[in-house]
Amino acid sequence: MRKILTLVLLLLIFTACGKKEEQPVKPSGHYKQLTLVDFNNIMNQNVGKVVIVNFFATWCPPCRKEIPELINLTKEYKDKNLTIIGISVDENGEEAVAPFAKQVGFNYPVFLTTPELITNFNIDAVPQIFIYDKSGKLITNLKGFVDARDLKLMIDKLI
Repeated sequence: MRKILTLVLLLLIFTACGKKEEQPVKPSGHYKQLTLVDFNNIMNQNVGKVVIVNFFATWCPPCRKEIPELINLTKEYKDKNLTIIGISVDENGEEAVAPFAKQVGFNYPVFLTTPELITNFNIDAVPQIFIYDKSGKLITNLKGFVDARDLKLMIDKLI
């Protein structure tokens, strides 16, 4: 059992993309920077729901694999008290995110990160998922690609 747990942890470490040097993002139009105050407001608006926060980058292969699964989870849990929020860590901000969003068809809100969020959430790799229960309590922080089946098991326990 211990060997399996060690193997799973090693896989998570090696499937995460390293963090690129963070530069201030200048959003325009549709995608806006998410401040800590904005994030707290979103969490307050979603009390009574399970919230998944996904930090991602458009250049990150595991992120690009994980996002379609999050899109499908949003559809599957549409009426079941689940909210998914995407936060891009892309240095080019909206310039990178807008065409990517058009390509993948996000069906959940996507924001641009700020240095404040990077520090507050201690983001050092992407993808990184934070799962909150219905009361807004952080349940887990997962680094690296997370399979939709594993997410569903966690979501189902919390919903």
